[in-house]
Amino acid sequence: MSESTSFAQEQKKNVHDCYNTIAAITCYAQFLIDDLPAESEMHKFSKSIFLSSKRAKLLLDEITHLPVKEKEERKRVV
Repeated sequence: MSESTSFAQEQKKNVHDCYNTIAAITCYAQFLIDDLPAESEMHKFSKSIFLSSKRAKLLLDEITHLPVKEKEERKRVV
């Protein structure tokens, strides 16, 4: 196996690991949002973590040049 093939495989593994990490953060934040009282400070923090994880996924999509739906501009997570 050539060095470039090995490097590409390692990069794919790293990207996959990043997506898994982001997914876990997103899911746990959503659990907290669902369980905490809406007026609580922790609920606000959980929403912030949730939105940040969504932004991180969009950034990773862009970095890895994954296909995005045609005619769709970069999504903005608010």
